[in-house]
Amino acid sequence: MEAVVPWAEFCRLTDPFYPKADNGRRLFETVQVARWVLFGFIEGFYNRQRLYSTIGYVTPTNKELLAATA
Repeated sequence: MEAVVPWAEFCRLTDPFYPKADNGRRLFETVQVARWVLFGFIEGFYNRQRLYSTIGYVTPTNKELLAATA
């Protein structure tokens, strides 16, 4: 599982914004900041690590490496 989703990295990125035991939350300064954090996670991590069925269940990075070596 750690190879598919680097859980420690995900927790490190999301922990400051996840509700705490005392129901406290670190709020974003603005909606725009919240959008930028979410965008950074999706574009910087999720979209590059998930497997795409349309390209043979490989990551885009691996697909590019395979195409470059072919």
